[in-house]
Amino acid sequence: MDFDSLVKSDLEKRIKATQFYFSLFEKKLTAVELDRLILGEKESDKIYAPIVSTNELAQNLLVKAGNMAWIFAYVPFVKSVSLCNYLSFDIAEKDSDIDLLIIAEKNRIYLCRFYVTILLHLMRMRRHGKKISGRFCLSFYLSEEHLNLSKIEQNPYDIYLAYWFLGLKELTNFDPHIWEMLLVENEKWLQRYFGQIELRREPPAILSEKRLLRRLVEWLYKGWLGDKFEALLKCFFEKRASKLAKLLPENASIVVSDEMQKFHNNDRRGLFRRNWEAALNRLGLFK
Repeated sequence: MDFDSLVKSDLEKRIKATQFYFSLFEKKLTAVELDRLILGEKESDKIYAPIVSTNELAQNLLVKAGNMAWIFAYVPFVKSVSLCNYLSFDIAEKDSDIDLLIIAEKNRIYLCRFYVTILLHLMRMRRHGKKISGRFCLSFYLSEEHLNLSKIEQNPYDIYLAYWFLGLKELTNFDPHIWEMLLVENEKWLQRYFGQIELRREPPAILSEKRLLRRLVEWLYKGWLGDKFEALLKCFFEKRASKLAKLLPENASIVVSDEMQKFHNNDRRGLFRRNWEAALNRLGLFK
């Protein structure tokens, strides 16, 4: 059975496949979670209730992230900030960080990254070196004009990226349309994994207000001056990424462009896919 056949198989097989995927992260799905996360077509049109974490460490990090979300009202060119990776599925350990997806305004992704990094570093909330636990991991940026993630989808299929997307939790946003845009841009490739796409939006979107200092900085960088600094930062970050890539293993995933900034020193998507397939093979579900 190949992957496309699996997601079109009967309900019992899809339930087992979904449960075994999350067992890789030692997470047991509740009935509500399973209903929302099951591979393939949904069996109903249920409106899913918010999921309350049963992981105390994850709950503490979620509360911390929510309490610190005000920082982004001061960061120029941030359109939206979402929680992602393990924490978005209420999975956390003692030394876990807080992974973020940051969507930047068009033509300002480098300036956005620069100011996010500086401000969170000054606030002692940025992950770096051995300072990891409870800090924000700034490893993924997208430009608002390039929200489609199919370009980084791994072959023959990318179960990790599909669930990564489905687990996104919006932390704060400054654009009432950005969440819908994100879903529309990615809906086509996600239909291979899930019939209906249900993005978590907790809490419900409330348009955040930009602070005065941020408005002034954005006005200052609105025209040619912003273009100039954006170009200078692009040159700096590209050279830095090129040097870093030479020191990293083959499975590292580093992208530095006007569309995306992605920094994962150890991209384990292929490993998770193979481990999942091995588990399903033992049950005779994936052959």
